[in-house]
Amino acid sequence: MFFRQGRYALAIEPWKMVTKLSPENAAGHSNLGSAYHVTGRLEEALAAFERSVAVAATPGGHGGLGTALFYMGRFEESAAAFEHAVRLLPSDPSLWGNLANACDEVPGLEARAAEARDRAIALMLERLELNPNDAEGWLQLGSWRADRGQFGPAREATERALALAPADVSVRARAAVSFEMAGDRERALALLAEARAGGYAIEVLAANPSLAALREDPRFQGLLQDGAAERAGSEQFNAQNGGRE
Repeated sequence: MFFRQGRYALAIEPWKMVTKLSPENAAGHSNLGSAYHVTGRLEEALAAFERSVAVAATPGGHGGLGTALFYMGRFEESAAAFEHAVRLLPSDPSLWGNLANACDEVPGLEARAAEARDRAIALMLERLELNPNDAEGWLQLGSWRADRGQFGPAREATERALALAPADVSVRARAAVSFEMAGDRERALALLAEARAGGYAIEVLAANPSLAALREDPRFQGLLQDGAAERAGSEQFNAQNGGRE
């Protein structure tokens, strides 16, 4: 489960202004939470999503809340949030897939995880029949099929996503997760390196339980260190030049 960085990474201040001017704007709080999430500010993301669902129960708010809780390791609470989300919008395959991911990490919810993931796959296949050029849809389908051990179809779906969005670093980074799960560490690392070079903050992926083994790989740790060093240099440059790049 991921938020697309390009959409949110530079949007913290504008969304903070929206929520200040309109504190009962549930979508505004949810979008602020998404902006915090992609920059790794999980505690602030959680607070924003909690405010969003307090204002109004929406699929996006509960979905964002579940995502923040997931990356904080609070898996049982994450699963509960996604259960709320799928009740509000049962036709959304992404919410079902995220529910499955959370249930994977909670002992005793293995059957619910499989049920939710199969539901996500079925709904996404229906959606892709109508729009076969949806790179995001193929990417998610690949991830879910990898989770179900369907590695051949998972690779096909992920390759299709990469072909449809060759310049999207977010797609490349998240495709790496599917290849890692399918046992192709070399392809996963290559995609992560490309994504990082394109500006994707791969630190966001580090908390994903599916990447536990990859986190121990010195090559992945090197990518994290390189990315942190580049961002530190960029921040120093901006500070010295009045925020201009």
